Amino acid sequence: MPAAVPIYARGRTSLLALDFDAKHHTPEQVDADVERVLGWLHECGARTVTDRSTSGGRHVLVPMATDLPLRVDDIKMVMQLLSARLVTLDATPMLNADWGCITPRARRAARAATASSMGPWMRRSMPSPFAPTVASWLV
Repeated sequence: MPAAVPIYARGRTSLLALDFDAKHHTPEQVDADVERVLGWLHECGARTVTDRSTSGGRHVLVPMATDLPLRVDDIKMVMQLLSARLVTLDATPMLNADWGCITPRARRAARAATASSMGPWMRRSMPSPFAPTVASWLV
């Protein structure tokens, strides 16, 4: 069983981790929400990494280009706007700096990872600050 990886360190993060659940929705609904959010993020210049579980759930990970890692309060508005438009999004992990975690998929066979660019994963990849840009697409 894989370990859950904390999203926040000392109350701050440089990763937008979006968790789409198929527990109460179909995998097709999850896919539609993921495609929608990927469109918004890529339109803003984001690079993304996605994965898929065998149950149909998916993650979208977005490394953020910021000189100062963000706090929950910095990301709260974006998460609320996304949650209002994406029914399968579980915003809980991003909204709790104390215990917000993401679980990497356990086996390579259970995961289909894709990336718009894997090389820059640890480099700056999104305009800073990103929240007003993404939020403008959601309002």
